[in-house]
Amino acid sequence: MILRYIALFVGTAVLARCQSPGTTDSNEKLNPGFAYSVNQPTQTFEMPAALKEISGLGMSEDGQLLTHNDEESKIFKINRFSGEVMSETLFDTDGGDFEGIEMVGQTVYAVKSKGKLYAIHNFAHTEKISTETFSCSGLNKAADVEGLAYDPQQKILLLACKGPAENASEREVWSFDLQTKKFSTEPVLKISYAQIRNWLTEHQADMSTFADFESETALSFHFGSSGFAVHPKTGLYYILSSPGKMLLVCKNDGSIINLLKLDKKVHAQPEGITFSADGTMYICNEGKKESSPKIYSIPDNSK
Repeated sequence: MILRYIALFVGTAVLARCQSPGTTDSNEKLNPGFAYSVNQPTQTFEMPAALKEISGLGMSEDGQLLTHNDEESKIFKINRFSGEVMSETLFDTDGGDFEGIEMVGQTVYAVKSKGKLYAIHNFAHTEKISTETFSCSGLNKAADVEGLAYDPQQKILLLACKGPAENASEREVWSFDLQTKKFSTEPVLKISYAQIRNWLTEHQADMSTFADFESETALSFHFGSSGFAVHPKTGLYYILSSPGKMLLVCKNDGSIINLLKLDKKVHAQPEGITFSADGTMYICNEGKKESSPKIYSIPDNSK
């Protein structure tokens, strides 16, 4: 066990040294009071090979991490302090392609890229598990849902899209009401290319860092949810984007609060984000040929 923690410490130190100074400097200049050093995790948990395609990150009711493999109907419970796998739970589905996970009460929710939502009831009692499914007619294949979050103020689940449902320069967020068990009939939030570019311009961002947004018109839009979470204290929305390697923070009306550039040497393929009750941020990355899948722990520096 001692060797494991030594390895974690060394791994974190190496990551800190490998960061691109320009990325870190640009982030700090945009919002010097931001609570998270997203490119400087304090803990690095290497995940087993079964989670090489880790996709989605949530928090259990008892304060541990929940995740799944993209291609399997299996939920992994991870100790958020040690990174150890605590349990693996299978649930019945019609195949893989899971892109987001969240727990509300005793029910775990998992979503597929086409917007199909699975409610896994009685998760803590394996022998009593039952599964219920819901489909959103408003979401198409092109929308590519890759983010699931719970907003406790509105008592809704939020499904964030990686791709364009209709407009190539917009990304949508849809909702699922946990009381009525109904999806919204239209997006509850949209993030556009123009909105991001205007915010960067107003905040005098170094556009060499955000080169994808130099053009006045969206020649391409390298932004789309790969992970989504609602902050437990502020209620702000955190949208993780593997395309373009960014983290966008906004209000529930879409007003941008911050946009951070992720260092690809640290976040090779970010796929999930969540928070513990004390505000600690967790981001998971898929495994690459040269590296194992990882979960990073990033403390709230505002405390």
